[in-house]
Amino acid sequence: MTLLPLSPDELLSTTRAVRKRLDFGRPVPDELIRECVELAMQSPSGSNNMTMQFVVVRDPAKRAAIGEIYRQCYAIYSQLDGIYIGSIDKGADDANAQQARSATSADFLGERMGDAPALVIACTAGRADGLPAMMAASMFGNVLPAMWSFMLAARARGLKLAVCTAAPPENIAVAFERFGMSGWVDTVTSPADGLRGKPHPDIFLAAAERLGVSPAACLVFEDAPLGIEAARRAGMAAVALTTTLPAAAFDGHANLMSTMPDFTGYRLPDRLPAPSPDLPA
Repeated sequence: MTLLPLSPDELLSTTRAVRKRLDFGRPVPDELIRECVELAMQSPSGSNNMTMQFVVVRDPAKRAAIGEIYRQCYAIYSQLDGIYIGSIDKGADDANAQQARSATSADFLGERMGDAPALVIACTAGRADGLPAMMAASMFGNVLPAMWSFMLAARARGLKLAVCTAAPPENIAVAFERFGMSGWVDTVTSPADGLRGKPHPDIFLAAAERLGVSPAACLVFEDAPLGIEAARRAGMAAVALTTTLPAAAFDGHANLMSTMPDFTGYRLPDRLPAPSPDLPA
């Protein structure tokens, strides 16, 4: 699988608990899961005794059953004052605001766990019931490093994301701060970089170059016809968002795959169409 161009520091600092941004409709290839598990099995283990194992659940009924168990456990957790994420006082307004956002994100996953296309569950042999604290800690210490390694490997194989916008830098900064986008967007291109704006293809082509992918492997989401046209000139397929204009406003663009009101229920296509012929830039 193709890896993202992340330095070790970037990988460690951008692999976090993602909940609301989970794409429950995106297929996850078996090959990707196997690669991540193989790397995770290289993690440290106490006494050089590898006890961790991974169970991958794809069957919809089993995923739903596991999701229901998770929901019930989460309901108990959410009642534990001082332990539940939403009950912890961080001591400052900005920190508490961030904590509240994290709490709503955790609540969301508590209801949606079973909707994931694959559940990867880290396990260890035996049970910790009644064991001395040292032995119980050793058991879980064999699992947690492996699970973190799996998450790092999965992050390194994630989708590459770019924001290509005509907005001024100060507006971009406000949006990134407001919606917490800096941890999951790989690059930003705009006319502030000395690039021509839409309908010229410059900002899309620059984004593809920075991401290290071909234009034909890119899918553009746009809410303006000029953006769809810029994507076509760049040789990229596009999806139109009808947040400001009706679907009819996007008619006639050969690279347009579909229109939609928002991302609710959207599923990435298995393949992209061949790019349409380029126009003079």
